[in-house]
Amino acid sequence: MHLSKISQAQDYSEYQYHLLRNALEMFSKNLQQLKAEEYEQVVRKAKKSFELESLVLESQEAKSFLLPPQQLDQALAVLAFAARVVFGGRKSPG
Repeated sequence: MHLSKISQAQDYSEYQYHLLRNALEMFSKNLQQLKAEEYEQVVRKAKKSFELESLVLESQEAKSFLLPPQQLDQALAVLAFAARVVFGGRKSPG
């Protein structure tokens, strides 16, 4: 794993996302609710998923991918709508 990657500010927040996502997927808990052994499992899985994502994003194919701004705006609008539906006006986590 690229430990130096996690120490960089942006990558650290991306790694934190992997931790939270895996905690929710594996145990339906946020990080503060995990028991020590659950947290260790989450960390192992998060390291693997972060490493895999890093490798994919550093690939030649990913570097040559260009998303038109209009398509990005549309995707963000869909996500914002989904968040309003899921959280029912409550503030989303994060």
